[in-house]
Parts: sequence; C-alpha cells; structure tokens
Amino acid sequence: MKKNYQYLLVTIQIIISLVFIGIITFSFLDIVRFNRALALFSPDSFSILIQLFVYAYLAIELCQMNEPIRWNDSPLLHYVLLSLCLDGIIILPTFFETIDFYLLSPVLMGKIHLFSIISSTIFLILCGINQKETNYKNSNHLVLFTVSFSLFLTYLIKINSPTFDKPLNMFITSTPFKIFFICANIIAIISFIPSYLKDKTKHNKLKTYSYILFTISLAILRYSINLNLVVLFAALILLIASSKFLIINMKSYSI
Repeated sequence: MKKNYQYLLVTIQIIISLVFIGIITFSFLDIVRFNRALALFSPDSFSILIQLFVYAYLAIELCQMNEPIRWNDSPLLHYVLLSLCLDGIIILPTFFETIDFYLLSPVLMGKIHLFSIISSTIFLILCGINQKETNYKNSNHLVLFTVSFSLFLTYLIKINSPTFDKPLNMFITSTPFKIFFICANIIAIISFIPSYLKDKTKHNKLKTYSYILFTISLAILRYSINLNLVVLFAALILLIASSKFLIINMKSYSI
C-alpha cells in the first residue's frame, strides 16, 4: 500500500474518531452542567471512547512503519480499523437525547452499526488469509468486494423495534444475524491458524495469539448488550493488550 493512500485512510479514520470523541465529551459535559441523569451516559460511551483511541493508536503505528517483510495483512488491517471506528455511531442516541434533537433516524444509525460489524469482521478474515506470502496485487478487488458485500447484507438485514430509549436497544437484530456474527468471528479466528501451523516461530506465535485475542475482544464488545462492568473492563484490557502486542510484532518484521 502506498504511503499517501495509507495517510488518507488514517486521516479519514482520525476525523471520524474525533467527531465521535467530541460528541462523547460534549454529552458528558452537558449532562454534568445541567445536572441531568447520568444514566443517560452509559458505560458503553466510555467503552467506545477507549476503543476509538485504541484504533487510532493502531492506525498511526501502522502508518509510521514500513511494510512487513513476511506478511501482507497490514494494509487490510487499515480497513479493519476504519470499519471499526464507524461503530462509534452507537453513542449518537445519548447525544441526541442530551440535546433533545434528532439528526439521524434509529434505523439509519443501526444500519451504519451493522455495516461496521460486517465489514470489519470480513476484513479480519482477509487479514488471516493474507498473512503468509500471498499475492496482494488484487487488494483493491478484495476491498471493493468486501464493501459491496457488507452493504448488501446490511441492506437485507431488518432492525427490530428501533428506539431511542436506550442507546443499544435499536441494534437488536434477528437471531440469524447473531448466528452469522458468531460464525464469522469463528472463521476469522480459524483464518489465522494456517499461518501459525506453517511457521511456528516465536514471532508468528505472538502475532497469531494477538490477532485471535483482538478478534475475541471485539466480538465480546460488539455482540453483547449492556455488558457487566467486570466483563466490559476485561474485554477492554484484552483489546488494549492484544493491540500492543500486535504492533510490537509487526514492528519486529518491518523493513
């Protein structure tokens, strides 16, 4: 991936993240300033805030290092992170409830949320498939296919009972989608195993474990609604740790 294009993807991601971070900050300050119920500001908002910083950290670190010698997954990881940052959309209901003005419909926000889930999961699968000495000349076709397929699935999926009562209630979808999400994450985890079996070096083991833990933490954070605070905290710690180890490993193989 050319550096200029890399910088463009990171810039877009940072802009989107800053918008959501600004909304979270404004919502919190507004709630405190006017003594509104802090129940409006759920732990999910803090969770999204931390996640956005983690994704931005990963994107910036990827952009600063050269292409890894042995793997072709780092360009695809940029698309994973860009898709993940779109998930900040789930904090908008809290913001709208704070200002008492609704700019987007619950269904539209739910669709963006679903697109973020589907596209980032598929890109993670592609990261696993493209780890070991893969011909990456058709990367643009893979990206276009993933985006198109994700948009198509998002269009087909119906969101049940959209509401602004609670930030995440509008994202409750059908059982078939939940099954699809679980299966897709299992496939994402499995996709990293062939590379591990072919090259059981210390670096490759660390990278495989980091990717798997990263995927598991994302699955926990994005699939579950109203997580127990202990589980939420553990998932965030897992996300931060796996991200750090992933970058350390990629740097060790950069040119």
